[in-house]
Amino acid sequence: MEEININHNILRWCREQAGFTPEEVVNLADITPIKATKNKDEISSIDRLQELEQGTRKPTLSQLKSFAKIYQRPIMTFFLENPPKIENKLIDFRTIDSMPHEKDSPEFARLKRRLINLQEELSVLERESGAIPLDFIGVVSTNVDIIEFIKLVRQKLDISFAQQLQAKDDEDLFKILRDKIQDTGVYVVLEGDLGSHHSSISTEEFRGIAITDVFAPLIAINSYDYKQAMLFTLLHEFAHIWLGDSSVSNVSVTTRSVNEKEIFCNKFAAEFLLPTQEVLQKIDLSFNTDNIFDIVSNYARQFKVSIMVMARRLYDLGKINNNIYTEIVNTIRRNVAKKKERQREKGNTSGPSRNVLDKYRLGTKVISTVLGAAYSGRMSMVDASVLLNVNSSRFDRIQP
Repeated sequence: MEEININHNILRWCREQAGFTPEEVVNLADITPIKATKNKDEISSIDRLQELEQGTRKPTLSQLKSFAKIYQRPIMTFFLENPPKIENKLIDFRTIDSMPHEKDSPEFARLKRRLINLQEELSVLERESGAIPLDFIGVVSTNVDIIEFIKLVRQKLDISFAQQLQAKDDEDLFKILRDKIQDTGVYVVLEGDLGSHHSSISTEEFRGIAITDVFAPLIAINSYDYKQAMLFTLLHEFAHIWLGDSSVSNVSVTTRSVNEKEIFCNKFAAEFLLPTQEVLQKIDLSFNTDNIFDIVSNYARQFKVSIMVMARRLYDLGKINNNIYTEIVNTIRRNVAKKKERQREKGNTSGPSRNVLDKYRLGTKVISTVLGAAYSGRMSMVDASVLLNVNSSRFDRIQP
């Protein structure tokens, strides 16, 4: 096989930045030992990797493709003269038990790197295609009136509250709003692992990411979160885009944050989904609280939101007290635990195909932009495969 002349220092830098040990890489890249011969001693897998990183041996194209996928980097990275400058692009709004989040897991560090790389490549592609800078990035501050802000957002999304209520349910509303947000120029992806459930990332580590850019802003939502929670996260992160923030957060509808921007984004998401005036005028809980969970569930279905979002909104607006709110939250958690237990008992059942899952994960906007570049020759098929985390042999099956 033909060997490729790369910058070996970059190869080692990529491994270290991704947080991999040499032992992990040789397993992931399937680098096997070279057996001893009469004239040569055995070369271990680790030694073979060190030869590549020290420049005494050059990698093959197949190995480069493997490294690009493992490190979540375009192949062109390995040809750079110097390592790219590292910028901490994301403001960290995460907390655990009210304390700042301290350290990323290796899995999340790699996912974050992949998402930043994806956004940067999308921005380049948008610029190359002559895209006009988006006019709503960073145009508001936390001082803006929430109601006036929502009017602006509804105008941009072209959706009224009445139209919002026409959705089938909260999952359908998520799909509608995801499409409308993408129509404004924002990319929305659902990512929660590195390609396998074995590398899944907890919602404690992140629920949502917003990366601000006037050509290709990107929102990433943890795909391992409850589907009912994703709608709230989508709107929360969209508010960060309007604020001009590039950030990572693990806030949920039940979280009490002390950060001014997180409080603002939560208020926006709550008011967008359940306007104060609508809740106060149309929801009456005074007549019966014996079966409060069922009553709140019915209202949640009417307003196309999750029971958790509805319960929290009713609590914040003084419609239910803390005891009732806590009872509802505990009931939801018990129901979720029971559902998970039933799924475990059923074992593995056939679900959507990998192609269907990838289309849902990436969204039509990302797929169209990246595949359009690959098919037109503006991007290599290998780099497109790394960006999408999809084998190029399946490109035709994930096209919108």
